[in-house]
Amino acid sequence: RAAPGHTLAVGGTVSTPGSLLALYLAEMKRAPWESPDLSPVVWGLRLLALSAWLAIAVALLYLFGSRLARAADRAESNWTAALVAGVLGVLTIFLGAAAALALLPSAVAIPVAVVLGAAAVAAKVFGMGAIFLLLGQKLTDGFSPARRPAALAVGFAVLGGLSLIPIAGAIVWSAASVAAVGVAFVSRFGSPRFRVALAA
Repeated sequence: RAAPGHTLAVGGTVSTPGSLLALYLAEMKRAPWESPDLSPVVWGLRLLALSAWLAIAVALLYLFGSRLARAADRAESNWTAALVAGVLGVLTIFLGAAAALALLPSAVAIPVAVVLGAAAVAAKVFGMGAIFLLLGQKLTDGFSPARRPAALAVGFAVLGGLSLIPIAGAIVWSAASVAAVGVAFVSRFGSPRFRVALAA
């Protein structure tokens, strides 16, 4: 506490939405193999992004618990198909959006690109939730519905913690994102494999 008539110097930085956006865009442009800027603001943005991922994963588990579990089971039974579907799905969506923007009139191309982008985001979000659940189930050896929240938390903690490792973390998270798209597509977003019709 400063005495009356004296000033007290205070250190620190002031962050505004504009400055945070600039840091985020700079982080997005950085290649995974480049050394990251380990400033407190960058760490804070990463932790904020992970918090958002956890909230989304918990919401998915609450709303689509059975579908998420089926998607995780399909991924475990055939990882090769999930990875191939992820790579092909990402390439197809990217090339489809690029072709639409280049060849179609803007009135049609923009909605098509938005729909393809929304499909990619939905597949990644759902697939990441399934990967969190599958990883946690394998680590905790708990596959019952009652243990799914704990398994999801463990899987998220492991993969989220790995993502914070410089260089390797970005590569692991990128690979998981591609696999997540494949998990969503291969499992048809957790749809049952067979339809069951009840006899009249």
